[in-house]
Amino acid sequence: VNRYIVEGTQVRAGENPYVVPPARSSVGDELPPEVLAGVNHPEWTAIYPPLTLLVEAGITHVTVDPLGFKLAMLLAELTGLLLVLGLLVRSEFPRSWILFAAWNPLGPLFGVGEGHHDFLMAALVAAALWLWAHERVGGGVVAAVMAAMIKPFALVSLPAKLRPTDTWHWALSGIVVLLAYVPFLGAGLALFRSAGRFGTEMHFNGALE
Repeated sequence: VNRYIVEGTQVRAGENPYVVPPARSSVGDELPPEVLAGVNHPEWTAIYPPLTLLVEAGITHVTVDPLGFKLAMLLAELTGLLLVLGLLVRSEFPRSWILFAAWNPLGPLFGVGEGHHDFLMAALVAAALWLWAHERVGGGVVAAVMAAMIKPFALVSLPAKLRPTDTWHWALSGIVVLLAYVPFLGAGLALFRSAGRFGTEMHFNGALE
């Protein structure tokens, strides 16, 4: 979350986090020393997709306290649970099944406890599924691509509705991606530098293994 705070502040200051790593950022004087000291891999530029950075900027506009990110992810988690509950009701499954998700310790301990944005991604995937269940294909595609612009793993949800011949919705996906990247295009290929290092050097924190 310390990295999120620095990156969000960079975006608000007009500094491109895909170009300038926290270790060389000019926003350090605006932040508490413990935030800068707590950034993981401070020599790395931003790794996550652009919508993540815009969300970080929005939260840091309100507060640079880590609690702000934890509360934001709590809201995302609750929103996701409500959407899943709506899907259960629509599919005529027992509403009590929501307890399996609500009582999962992964949410309060990892999502809210660390302010980790995986739960914003998950809420957007749930929104996509909810929209698709209500035959709102375009809206669901937008929500799913926005989820992928938080963390790319959300792309696994798109094959649920997109087919190779679905030209318009593939184009819509591209438009959403382009709009998300527009504010940061000045970074050029550096947009993907740290993501490549994360995949090759850190193996996605061991996820592949």
